[in-house]
Amino acid sequence: MTSIVIDFTTDQIVSLTTAQIGLFTTEDMQALSSDQLGVMSSSQVRAINTLQLNYLTTDALAGLTTANVPALTQLQVGALNTGLMAALSTDQLVALSTREMQALGSRQLNVLNSDQIGALETVDLRALSTAQLNMLGSDQVASLVTDQLGSLATQQLRAINTGAVQALTTDQIVSLATAMLGVLTTSQLNALTAGQLAAVTTGQIAGLSSLQVGALATATVANLSSDQIAALETRDLIGMSSAQIWSVLSTGSWSVVRAAISWLRSACIWSVPRPPSCTALSTAIWALLMPIRSRVSSAAIWSLLRLATVAVARAPTCSELRPAIWPVVTAASWPAVSALSWLVVSTPS
Repeated sequence: MTSIVIDFTTDQIVSLTTAQIGLFTTEDMQALSSDQLGVMSSSQVRAINTLQLNYLTTDALAGLTTANVPALTQLQVGALNTGLMAALSTDQLVALSTREMQALGSRQLNVLNSDQIGALETVDLRALSTAQLNMLGSDQVASLVTDQLGSLATQQLRAINTGAVQALTTDQIVSLATAMLGVLTTSQLNALTAGQLAAVTTGQIAGLSSLQVGALATATVANLSSDQIAALETRDLIGMSSAQIWSVLSTGSWSVVRAAISWLRSACIWSVPRPPSCTALSTAIWALLMPIRSRVSSAAIWSLLRLATVAVARAPTCSELRPAIWPVVTAASWPAVSALSWLVVSTPS
């Protein structure tokens, strides 16, 4: 049956009472044009019940003015079907109030395209719950501009699922304030790809807590660059597990390892007396490293030296220390290597 509403002029639409609007049938709602919806007052728009609302066509929805969007109730917004939600213009979406944004469900959020997501104001994003943010897909998170991402509260940032974290662009990674990277969960940090991890600045790395560093997967630690390793605080290195430390040393190039050992030779390692214990050995090596710190121009070399020394200090017994260092000290046949090998192997347990 054809609705008579299709023949109503805009003046006639304006003259309708809210009670009359509430009596519109399915056919009446489907017959509304964008011009007719566009002339409705806020009270008339609010009079459309949730069942009627979803019979609007997407063409008619285009007539909903930005002035009337905030007039929608949370029930109306929460009841919008995905077809209508996807049809909202960026201006209409931005016009939603924070309370209306909080009424959106998972299916509604999931149909928003990159233009719609990118248009959201920071105040609207901050209004979203952690559950809502967790619903955002990878493409949607990747479409957030840096200002939007930077506006998220701590708990919101931690709510982004790991799949979406992997979709972050390198520009987005770099844009994160040091404090923001420092609140990411270990699951989120370990979800970062090698490319994303490479984009993390040394300042951001230095801002990680010891708990975060200590919880990094060995594969993640192995992907850290020498500059990033050098940026770690000593407290972070001490908190690292042996597996984490050796994941870095084992993936470092042998040329760098050999170069690191050459600094030990230049520090006259031959003059080191035979240490009576592992603790003495660690102290002796560290005493050699510190004077040559100013001579080490390569961050990669110094990073490996620091890590190796921490590994020595962390070894509870010499029997555990020897097998850990042996692959390194036998990597070359230099006198320094022989001397260090003798120190390690000869140290009593």
